[in-house]
Amino acid sequence: MERMRMKIHAPKIAFYAALLIMLAQLSCASVQKNAVLYKKDHKNYPTTYAIASWYGIPFHGRRTANGETYNMYELTAAHKTLPFGTLLLVTNQKNKKQVLVRINDRGPYVGQRVLDLSFQAAKQIDMIKTGVSSVKIEMISQGLPKRYALK
Repeated sequence: MERMRMKIHAPKIAFYAALLIMLAQLSCASVQKNAVLYKKDHKNYPTTYAIASWYGIPFHGRRTANGETYNMYELTAAHKTLPFGTLLLVTNQKNKKQVLVRINDRGPYVGQRVLDLSFQAAKQIDMIKTGVSSVKIEMISQGLPKRYALK
């Protein structure tokens, strides 16, 4: 009789054990480090298609055009004319990966390039190896406060 009860309860025990394991795994899950929630301005900004490059180690720790210290591990970018603090959603045209960056520097000043991404931003859209990529640039908001940082 005791053996019969064990057989009846075994599926329930297995179900609850599996449920407990799944819940434990979910509690260990974390939000992606660089996940950013943003709300686009109500304004309709133009979408641009351009060539972007990235910059890293030689500039890490140096002063940017807006006075910040460049950190290649932050999600920032350089643009020749956009106001500092502008948020851009940059999409790698080759793989459709996206990254949200904040303008904090001026440049690039090489060829037809329009945007210089930080190392971390370039890494997120898989353009480290190529060095330059065709990108889609969507303005999310224009000119946020100087020290606003995306990490």
